[in-house]
Amino acid sequence: MCRLMVYIGSNAIPMENVIIKPSNSLIYQSERGGNGRSLIPGLPDCLQMPINKDGAGISWYDEHRKAHRYRNAKSAHGDLHLERVSKQTASNLIFAHVRSAKAGVSGEVSASVDEKNCHPFIYNSYSFMHNGAISGFNVIKPKILRLLNKSSKYVVQGTTDSELCFALFLTLLGDGSKTYPIEDMIGALEGTIQIIAQISKNERIKFPSSLNFAVTDGINVVVSRYRNSILESEQPPSLYVNIGKCLYGSGGEDEDNVIISSEPLCSKNLEKWRVVPKNTIVAVVANSFGGREVFTIPIVSNVVGEGGGRFE
Repeated sequence: MCRLMVYIGSNAIPMENVIIKPSNSLIYQSERGGNGRSLIPGLPDCLQMPINKDGAGISWYDEHRKAHRYRNAKSAHGDLHLERVSKQTASNLIFAHVRSAKAGVSGEVSASVDEKNCHPFIYNSYSFMHNGAISGFNVIKPKILRLLNKSSKYVVQGTTDSELCFALFLTLLGDGSKTYPIEDMIGALEGTIQIIAQISKNERIKFPSSLNFAVTDGINVVVSRYRNSILESEQPPSLYVNIGKCLYGSGGEDEDNVIISSEPLCSKNLEKWRVVPKNTIVAVVANSFGGREVFTIPIVSNVVGEGGGRFE
């Protein structure tokens, strides 16, 4: 299990405003000191690892919608280059991730601590992150590999289940060199989840998988919170949405800012951080007025999600 954070807004902000400065930033979440606990209001202990120091990465977009990336297989805590990049770079669309390579629950398989295994993964204009794991991955992996198209197979450079999920998403999308409507991105991400859930069912994998994915094409963002279990106690890793003035003094507080993160980035005004329901997709869509709208869509698979709607 890992931690992830997505920021999207109308104006570019220094990346440190969401990666470093908040009191519960990803940097802090990567290596909590003492008895530091996860900040997950309104949820039980949702499969979170207290320490996430097996690598970190950020991807961001410039004014031409070109994706840039920094990754390091070391802990984000104390990574001076990560700190320097975050302070010197501004963007209106930021993906950030801190990694735990350990198998957190039964059925998971750990992957090596290596820069190639660090998120976000990028291909052309697409960035992808994952918090969770595919249970029984050694059994499921060859089944997924057989489904990939030729171009998507070359996306896989490391050994994680996460990067393979990205390749499957790109295969379902069609052509990773093109931009698609938000409906197609949602369909490809939901299809990725459905295929993994169906293979798990067919292969009688004993333990559930957690599939909290985040993907963007540099314009729109699609994020999932999912675990293929009908038990209410079987929750996916936590995920929250905050819309508007959500940075609490760290700058860039426009009304249409959206942050989606594994934990609230600050303990102040926790009521503004809304839990993403289990088995739900969140879509952040650019509208014709230059702003953004946030929608939820239930994931229809072997597990029925909560009702969809619009985040206000």
